[in-house]
Amino acid sequence: YSPRDLVRFHTSVKCCMFTLLGGTPGNGKSSLAKLYFQMLTGSDADSHDRNIRINVQPTWLEARDLEEAQGEGTNYNYKGFLDKARDEKDTLLCACFEEVNLARVEHYMADIIQEIGKRPDVLESEMSEGKWRLPPNIRFVGTCNEDASVQPISRRFYDRCNKIELSVYNREAQIANAFGLK
Repeated sequence: YSPRDLVRFHTSVKCCMFTLLGGTPGNGKSSLAKLYFQMLTGSDADSHDRNIRINVQPTWLEARDLEEAQGEGTNYNYKGFLDKARDEKDTLLCACFEEVNLARVEHYMADIIQEIGKRPDVLESEMSEGKWRLPPNIRFVGTCNEDASVQPISRRFYDRCNKIELSVYNREAQIANAFGLK
């Protein structure tokens, strides 16, 4: 990864609840999210207690499809993951949606989009009323391929997340340039 991409990703995760990683298939979007969240939460590669990876299915049409989704390598679903985040308020939890745009993101993530779009004072008043909410200690990352196999992402979703296009990074070229080699 380029140093620029790493800084952009880190800044986005710290400042925004949802970060979207875009680019061509195979450029390391999923690996970046996985490694970053392992480092950030202090969990190892086999631990799924603070990180959950959800493979989006093209058949998802509504929020219920997401709520029932099993996390990859875990024995709990997305709804259970949110409950855990609410119970462990001092622990950062991270959810990565693999290929977020295989289905219409604004349909199955409607509840998330609505919550992210609210002002902090509105969220605060709803917390005191006990309504459903997103806990502040959770971060979302979505990976999105940009090819013919995916659904377009709506402007409504883009308005509520940060999108980072990962650049193609050629480490060998950077090393060669640093040493004056061509």
